[in-house]
Amino acid sequence: MSKKKFSKNDAMAFLLTHIVVDQAQSLQLTPALLLSIMNLSEQAATTIQQNQHIIPHELVESMPGEFLLELNLS
Repeated sequence: MSKKKFSKNDAMAFLLTHIVVDQAQSLQLTPALLLSIMNLSEQAATTIQQNQHIIPHELVESMPGEFLLELNLS
């Protein structure tokens, strides 16, 4: 069974769900914030594609901590 390629869109969906639903944070999507989320999603997708042993949702859930600190949301 082939493994589906984990895309930047997948990472962004996981990331936004984790921040808004799991962490109960509201976000006002400004252009700067959207660009930051897109960059973080791209980093996650690249890391996951390069390492078969990474569990996608665990990586994506670990990434927004620093991001939320920068936004003063955590």
